Amino acid sequence: MVSIDTGKRYRMENPSENSKKAKFTSHYDLNCTIPMQSSFFNENLSKLRVLFPLYPIESLGKALEDSHNSYDLAVHYIQKTEQDKMTAALRDIKAHNFIMTLSSAKSLPEAYEIAKKLLENKDETASEAELQKENTLLKEHIKTIANENKLLKRAVAKLHENIKSSPDKDKEIEVLRKELEGERCKTFALLAQLTRAISSTELKLNRDLY
Repeated sequence: MVSIDTGKRYRMENPSENSKKAKFTSHYDLNCTIPMQSSFFNENLSKLRVLFPLYPIESLGKALEDSHNSYDLAVHYIQKTEQDKMTAALRDIKAHNFIMTLSSAKSLPEAYEIAKKLLENKDETASEAELQKENTLLKEHIKTIANENKLLKRAVAKLHENIKSSPDKDKEIEVLRKELEGERCKTFALLAQLTRAISSTELKLNRDLY
């Protein structure tokens, strides 16, 4: 059996290396972040330090890194984190006060009454918050309706102006129509006189028609 060498060379690639390259490429495409050593990162980090001077620089760097080096996203991230911490702290304080109030009860019925009052106060507070939220929404809705009402009033006023000006326009059109009718009559009279003059070989034109 004879083997023929065509002179072509084929480069065999390691499958594991290809998978690593593909993995690295996909990871780079999904996480296109700017390195922490770049000037853009340092500039945004300096802005964050000015805005949050009491915040640890490590936390600022982490917030900026998690936000893909976006200054606005980092600010939003830090504000949300602080808001969550504040909410948790208030929740802990309320729970602590609730426990301390219950611990002052001398009997189980008294503790039951205290807990009942605290829960009623909590429900009233929640109801007030919901009512305030509804009032805010109603105010915004009323403001929107007022703006729409202003636009509607302007449109109606403009329509009235157009209606008022329409009789004047009708009068102008009527005058122009009469003038046009007069010009047509003069033209017809001139054509009739011209036809008669041509037929009688005399050209006598009436000057009153001019």
